[in-house]
Amino acid sequence: MRKAASRPARPFRIAAILSASLFAFLASCASAPKAAPHPPSIAFLPSTFPSADPSRGAARGALFSAVQMPADSADGVASSLNPAMLSTRMNIAPMEAAGFFDALAAARKTLKTVRNVRIHYWSEDATGRSVKLSGLLLLPEAASGRSLQVPLLLLCHGTQLLRERVPSRLAGSERPIALLAAASGWAVALPDYPGMGDGEGFHTYCHADSLAHSGVDLLRAVREWIGSRSEGAYRESGELRVAGYSEGGYAAMAVIRELELEAKGEFPLAAGYALAGPFDMSGTMRERMISDEPTASPSFLIYAIMGWLGVYGSDLDPRRVFVPEIVEKVLPLMDGRSSSSAVNAKIAQVLGFPKGKVPPSAMTTEAFRSGLAKPESSPAGARMLAILRENDLYDWPADPSIPLRLMAARSDEQVPFANNRLAFDALIARGAQATLVELSQTGHAAGAYEAFGYLLMDLWKRD
Repeated sequence: MRKAASRPARPFRIAAILSASLFAFLASCASAPKAAPHPPSIAFLPSTFPSADPSRGAARGALFSAVQMPADSADGVASSLNPAMLSTRMNIAPMEAAGFFDALAAARKTLKTVRNVRIHYWSEDATGRSVKLSGLLLLPEAASGRSLQVPLLLLCHGTQLLRERVPSRLAGSERPIALLAAASGWAVALPDYPGMGDGEGFHTYCHADSLAHSGVDLLRAVREWIGSRSEGAYRESGELRVAGYSEGGYAAMAVIRELELEAKGEFPLAAGYALAGPFDMSGTMRERMISDEPTASPSFLIYAIMGWLGVYGSDLDPRRVFVPEIVEKVLPLMDGRSSSSAVNAKIAQVLGFPKGKVPPSAMTTEAFRSGLAKPESSPAGARMLAILRENDLYDWPADPSIPLRLMAARSDEQVPFANNRLAFDALIARGAQATLVELSQTGHAAGAYEAFGYLLMDLWKRD
């Protein structure tokens, strides 16, 4: 029976909840990497993967190395989530009604110290060649001489232009969520993604197969570490959940699809949380790419085209996609050392728009827009549509036994709500056990806090 889109009976606004923990934690993180001179031209744009290793003998998911990092406490994150502090920033009545503080109080009674392990593992790039990737494993501290049984959460991070601001560097917006989950008893694995962290080359942003490989292969490496490197301190409980928001939601959906279609039975997937991802690349996001409606984050379109350039080569010549001002003055900033805020500000400056008010249509050539608007009118448009369709993430025979929760804000200005509605409808039609939660927040960023709040509450549930 088809399930109607659902909204929690008592939704709570979690934006301010986690903003305090994010502020407190990120202030203690290592500073962003120092800027390096930018290339004088766009010659650095990838047409191949410089990270590709000539070795064909490394199996996907094989553990290459594991580095123990300093342990952490989640007490600071948990203590910041108190009613007195939060009430100065928001109306906490919806949170109280939803039972968030009761759930937090129960979780705090058993929070453990968190171990951090940087994982290096073998994966496969879009050309089929072996590459080394990095990620992070967080674990609750096990008592000496005892084996701790842990469920596993794969948490995929959202869009990040800075290649060093990733989980393996103990950084990123998902860090507080991972800490709280691990301190509550979960083993939490976070991939850096191809082209980020210790992965060389350019990040294949919103390329479904590459993101799926990086997540599934990290799960394999984590399983190997638990079985052979943890010295018996841990054992798997047999439960896996996969989650992420924005690009992380897209990556989570890609991982779920691969687990169901290509690695069926390898991991016991208990539930998936694909949150506010751009799942409908060939429809909703195609329209957004050529829209006259302003966006606060125009760099994301550049990120996608440059990431796909490494996969699809000359089909995506940036000189035919972007106007000269973008090619000459903005593309060199997409080097992994410039933040999204800096790149977005530069885009607005060179195009003559107020910051945060750049329409995607102003960034691209008329030929590119025409091709996307009417793909049947040109070979280039047809090829671009084929690329987008290849990276759609909603249409496969989903496993009806696995709960899949989609969440998004109807007012999301960066990833339109229609992505999630279309994905929900398509998955339900193919037999998925899916629900769609309409978040009560305004905007993409605020929606992340609310969505992660619901995720935490699910992880804290005790049978």
